[in-house]
Amino acid sequence: MAASVQFPSEEDLGCAICLELFTDPVTIPCGHNFCMNCIKNYWGKEKSHTCPECQVSFLHKPYLCKNIALCEVVKKISKAAEVTSQGTSFDPDDAVCNFCVSLKIKATKSCLDCKASFCDAHFRPHHVNAALRHHKLVDGIKKMENRECKRHNRPLELFCRTDETFVCCICIVQEHGEHKVVTIEQERIRQQEKLVDKEATLKSLVKITEIEIGDLRKQTESIKNTVVTVQTDVAAKFKELVQDIVKANTTVAEVIEKEKEVVLTKTEEAIVKKEQKCDMLRKKKLQIAQLSGINDNFKFLQEIKALNNEHEAALSQVICDTDISLVSLRQVVVKLKEQLESKCNEIVKSLGTEVAGLRQHWPKPPESMSRTELLMHFRQLTFDSKTAHKCLSLSNGNRKVTNIWPEEVYDVDHSERFDCCWQVLCAEKLGQGVHYWEVKISEGSCAGVTYKSIKRKGQDNSCFIGKNEHSWGIQVYSTHCSAWHDNTEVKTNSEKYEQIGVYLNYSDGNLSFYGVNDKVTLMYRFQAAFTEPLYPAFRLINSQSFCYIFD
Repeated sequence: MAASVQFPSEEDLGCAICLELFTDPVTIPCGHNFCMNCIKNYWGKEKSHTCPECQVSFLHKPYLCKNIALCEVVKKISKAAEVTSQGTSFDPDDAVCNFCVSLKIKATKSCLDCKASFCDAHFRPHHVNAALRHHKLVDGIKKMENRECKRHNRPLELFCRTDETFVCCICIVQEHGEHKVVTIEQERIRQQEKLVDKEATLKSLVKITEIEIGDLRKQTESIKNTVVTVQTDVAAKFKELVQDIVKANTTVAEVIEKEKEVVLTKTEEAIVKKEQKCDMLRKKKLQIAQLSGINDNFKFLQEIKALNNEHEAALSQVICDTDISLVSLRQVVVKLKEQLESKCNEIVKSLGTEVAGLRQHWPKPPESMSRTELLMHFRQLTFDSKTAHKCLSLSNGNRKVTNIWPEEVYDVDHSERFDCCWQVLCAEKLGQGVHYWEVKISEGSCAGVTYKSIKRKGQDNSCFIGKNEHSWGIQVYSTHCSAWHDNTEVKTNSEKYEQIGVYLNYSDGNLSFYGVNDKVTLMYRFQAAFTEPLYPAFRLINSQSFCYIFD
C-alpha cells in the first residue's frame, strides 16, 4: 500500500501574526509568509526589520510582493470555508475532509489506499500526482474504519455469498474456505442485475396498478350514476306512497262526512218525532186532569180504559237510532291499512334489490396475489444448526436439510435443539412487515412458522409444529393438504405441489400458503393476531425426507 501523503492544512496556511488564514500573503527573504498588512504593521512598530518567526534581521526593509501561488491556495481554502459556513448540503452523515483541521469541510472523495477523505481542494493531488492516480477512489465515506476487517486489519475487498457478509483475504483462508466468495465488484454486478429485474417487475406492477386505478375510476362514475338512479326510483316510490296515504286520508274523510250527514238526518227526524210525542204526552196529561173531575163512576171507568189503551199505543212507538255506525268506516280503514302495508313491503323489497344491485360495483379484494407481487417481499433464509434434530443434516450453505435417520450429525445437545421431533427452525427472525419465501419439500413433511418459545425437549404436542398455540403449519399430500394450528387439522382438496410459497403479513396477521408451479395457487390462509416474532419452521416425517429453501 502506498504511504499516506500529507497536504497543506489551514494551520499551514495561517499567518503567525494574526493567526488567521492569509490575506494577500507575501514571502520575506527568510522564506516565511505573512499577511501583507500584518508584516507592514509589525515592521512599522519595530525599529529594525526582523522576521517575527525566526528573528532574522534584514539590513534594508525588504520589498513586499504578493505570493500569487499561495494566494490561489488560500482562495480555494477560503471558498470551501465559506461554503461550509453557509451550511450548504452538509449533513451529520457526510464524510469530513481529514486535512481541513480548523474547519469542517465536506469530503467529496475517499481514498481506500490512503484511508483518508478529501474535500475538493485537498483531493487535487490525486489527479495531478502520477503516484496517486492508481489509488482506489470512492464517494466520501464517513467511517473509513468500517471498510477494514476488525479481526485482521485488512481491507474488506471480498464478499461471501454463503454468509452474505464482507470478508478480507485472510477471512477466506481461515473461515470461508468452502464458501462462495467473490469480489465486491462482482457482487455489485449481481445485485445490480437483481435491481434491474426488480425495477422491471415494479414497472410492470405500476402499469397493472394504474390500469386497476383507471378501472376503479370508471367504476366510481358507474356507482354515482347507479346511486342517482336508485335515489330517483326510491324517491318516486315514496312519493307514490305519500300520494296513496293522502288519497286514503281523503277517502276516510269522505266516508266520515257521509256518515255524519246520515246520522244528522236521523237525529233531526228523531227530534221531530220526540217533539210530537212530547205534545201527545202533554195532551194525555191534560186528559188525565179532566178525568179527575167526572162524577159518574161508570163513565169514569170507560174513559180511563180508553186512555190507558192510547197510552200503551204511544209508548209502543219505535225509538229512532241516533248512534253513528262505524262498521263500514272500520272496514274502509282496515282495507286501506292492508293496502299501505302491502305497498310498504313492496317498497322495502324493492329497496333491498336496488341496494344489492349497488354491491356489484364494490371493489373486491383479490383472493390471492400473483407470484410477481409475492416475490417483491422475498426473504433469504437459512436453517439454524443449533435447532436441528441430531438426525437432520444441513447442506448447501444451510439452505437444505435432509433426514438421515438412524445416523446422527451433532454430538453436542444444544439447549435450542429439538431432541425428539425431526424439526429445524430458520435463523432469521420475522417481525413487523411483509415476508415471503419458497421451499421445496417432500410429501407429508410440514412447513410453517413458530414462536421461539416453542418447546424443544420431549415428544408431546407442545413440541410439534401446528400441534400447539405457538405454531402454524401445513402438510401437502398428493390429493389434499392439512393445515394445522393448536392441534386442529383442516383438510382442503389440493393437487400435489413440491414447491410451496409462504406469505407472512405480520401486521395484518395473514399467513398464507401457496402451491407454486407455472402460477401460484392459494392452498390455505391462517388469520391470527401474532404476539411474538416468528421463525420459519420445518418437520421432516421420515428418513430421506428433505426440504430446500430457494434463494
